[in-house]
Amino acid sequence: MKASGRTFEAEVFSLKLPMPASMRHSLIGSVLTCCGMALAVPLLDWTFNPHVTVRHLVTQYLYSLVYSNCIGNLQFGVVPRVWIWSERFSAVTRWFTRVTTVVAATTAGCLMANALLMAMVRGDYDFWGEFIGSFKIAIILSAAAVSFIATFETYKYRLQATAMELKSKELER
Repeated sequence: MKASGRTFEAEVFSLKLPMPASMRHSLIGSVLTCCGMALAVPLLDWTFNPHVTVRHLVTQYLYSLVYSNCIGNLQFGVVPRVWIWSERFSAVTRWFTRVTTVVAATTAGCLMANALLMAMVRGDYDFWGEFIGSFKIAIILSAAAVSFIATFETYKYRLQATAMELKSKELER
């Protein structure tokens, strides 16, 4: 289905050139989403180890907050643009490009977060050990978040298209 000369998926992830207020609104939404996603790690930790201390959970949340903002805001800035840009390719190439982008953004975000945490902790910090452990969790959460957002936007677009069809049918009567 094409709307305004663009393909369905391009409409789903279309980014209008935002005015400063809308850009600020989008960035705030991204940061809030990242703060919510950061809760996943301490909640999983608490779920599998209910005797963990509150101090440990808070520390886990603060670490997760650094990771989720580094990864999430990078994905927020890159994935929608690549999603639209990849429309010109065949289905296999398009999805390979999209999956590679999510993996690359997650990797870069994990590296940035590790560098920030290494600078903050300044103690005995196992950079590559932390990277591998955090990447395993981050890639699952990134894939889940991108899948959720893509599904949500797809259904939102379909609902809007159906509403527009109904309005045009009403006007025809």
